[in-house]
Amino acid sequence: MARAVLPPMIEAGHGAIVNIASIHSHLTTAGMFPYAAAKSGLVGMTRSLALDVAPHNIRVNAVSPGFIATDLLEEFFDTIPNARESALAVHPLGRIGTPEDVAEVVCFLASRAAAFVTGANWSVDGGLGIRYA
Repeated sequence: MARAVLPPMIEAGHGAIVNIASIHSHLTTAGMFPYAAAKSGLVGMTRSLALDVAPHNIRVNAVSPGFIATDLLEEFFDTIPNARESALAVHPLGRIGTPEDVAEVVCFLASRAAAFVTGANWSVDGGLGIRYA
């Protein structure tokens, strides 16, 4: 997607890209290595691309959601006994995130309000990533 949108952004002399990574880019669990590797790579690409396009006044950031109420998460919760309860038990905010929680951060990072933010990976995980568990 970046390859498609960068030429007009460079021509305009400004722009913002927000990649959707995952909490698995910096924390993960057994059996998730393909997903974790892909999301880690996306965060690395975000940082490198941010440096490459900064001279064109283009910002590149990533958002790393944790447990977000999606169909995929519901499927996960339905297949593993007590998974929902276990997830809620370790969340500092005590709830599962919503797609709107993620969208608000994406909108901020894409807006001029974040004009001095680039190369960052923002966790949208209800504090899960700051726990020592």
